[in-house]
Amino acid sequence: MKNETKPCSRLVIVIEGDMIQSIIADNPDSAPDIAIVDYDADDYADYELRHITQDDGTRSMAHVRELYVEEASIDLDNVFL
Repeated sequence: MKNETKPCSRLVIVIEGDMIQSIIADNPDSAPDIAIVDYDADDYADYELRHITQDDGTRSMAHVRELYVEEASIDLDNVFL
């Protein structure tokens, strides 16, 4: 039998104090990859930065944080009415 993963249809970004605490989903195994790109990179060391190609072909330095999508531990029906 073919192993079929249900598609991710609900994704929630949990924020506390203006900071992303977690990203949760109904089916995290099929959730898209998620990253935060911060161009205000003055507080980071060079090895923590990546070159990001812009739409005009120029490259900008940015701090990139890849986030893990977790299984929802709250009732998503309360979030999505």
